[in-house]
Amino acid sequence: MIKLLYTINGLRVNGMSAVIMQYITHLDPEEYSISLFTDEIAPQFMPILEKYNVEIIRSENRRKNQIAYYSELKNILKSHNFDIIHAHGNSATLAVEMSAAKKCGVNVRIAHSHNTTCVHKIYDKMLRHKFYQSYTHGIGCGEEAGKWLFGSHPYVVIKNGIDLNRFAFDKEKGVAVRKQLDIDDKKVIGHIGRFTDQKNHTYILDVFKRYHEREPDSVLLLVGDGPLEENIKCRAEEMGVADHVIFGGTTSDTSAFYSAMDQFVFPSKFEGVPLTLVEAQANGLPCLISDCISREVIQTDLITVLELNDINEWAEHIVLQKRDRTEQSRKSVLQLEKSGFGLEGVIKEIDTLYKTSLSRSAQ
Repeated sequence: MIKLLYTINGLRVNGMSAVIMQYITHLDPEEYSISLFTDEIAPQFMPILEKYNVEIIRSENRRKNQIAYYSELKNILKSHNFDIIHAHGNSATLAVEMSAAKKCGVNVRIAHSHNTTCVHKIYDKMLRHKFYQSYTHGIGCGEEAGKWLFGSHPYVVIKNGIDLNRFAFDKEKGVAVRKQLDIDDKKVIGHIGRFTDQKNHTYILDVFKRYHEREPDSVLLLVGDGPLEENIKCRAEEMGVADHVIFGGTTSDTSAFYSAMDQFVFPSKFEGVPLTLVEAQANGLPCLISDCISREVIQTDLITVLELNDINEWAEHIVLQKRDRTEQSRKSVLQLEKSGFGLEGVIKEIDTLYKTSLSRSAQ
């Protein structure tokens, strides 16, 4: 039995957490004993974690005191004798987890980069040297995410895979969501993502307002939660579009929401290879995305890339699509599978990495 520890700064409803949950639910439970060390867990994940017998270890100090967090982690590592630690993040602050694991004799120390930049750049720069000395295996969700964190140091690319067929277009599910939200006959502009500065919801509102002036029979559907949600609600009120903006909250299954949308808008300030855009393409949903997002996510002709400097241009690119959505979704699923975004292939890759790394470390 391989003893595996995942660490993350909060298991929230986002892409990074989704990757961990996919590993947890698809790795062979006869071969892996999985523990999770984090400070916050979204309620909808708890039944799944319990079902798969994941040991949950809560951090008391993750956000309060990094020195105390380091000591806390070391105590856990010493008492559990993990074979592998797999830390998820987007900066060299992962040196905290990697250094603690090295100090405690964990031979396989995996750092996983999920983005192409970070928020805490000063700490990232300070910890780079320590980070490079402490990890044994690096993973990037894409080439750009790998280069951002590891530079010329070793890493491999393992894509963020999804169950592609689960996100295929389903007209009945889309109609059900529209009825539930009382938007049956509306043009639905949509976005799925946490309310953080990175996701750029203010820009989404600006684009929607311009579009809505031209197409008053339209609504904006925002799915997710986050620290800036109330700010965005206030902003919608100030702009006079609050009656046409729907805050859909969080859900563990977003597939039906994609099927209810006509256009996906994703003007992030930075991203690696976001799962949401893979899911949207699988659904056959046209997407407008910013040029700050890794081009590795572009796998179909459903995506249009625009710079973040002309709101009118974004609004003008929202047009009613005439494609056969079901057929487009079918073709997109095939293309994404071919490009390596299928979940089955990704699980085989991570399973092989774990076992090969352990085997080599024992030699």
